[in-house]
Amino acid sequence: LWVEDLGRKLGFSLDNGKFMNISMGQGQEPVAEQALDTFAKTGGWLMLQNLHLMQTWVVQLERKLELLEATAHEDFRCFISAEPPPITYMKNMPESL
Repeated sequence: LWVEDLGRKLGFSLDNGKFMNISMGQGQEPVAEQALDTFAKTGGWLMLQNLHLMQTWVVQLERKLELLEATAHEDFRCFISAEPPPITYMKNMPESL
């Protein structure tokens, strides 16, 4: 994963607790929200993978990121990955994310 490799080079790793990778799926919302809160306060990189599986939660994520933006630590980053929808006219991610 290129984000993890880059983070390690810049001092954000799993080993030092400043990087977390969450594969999103059923039940991972609270884990992701806690990680967002923690890293927004302390600084750190969060990778949320497979967000296409969490279409209903994406709206909450968008709002949470908007709220965290005002007070987030300067080293806080949230990276997101998702597969494109199977049909070209479908959208699964808001443009703002």
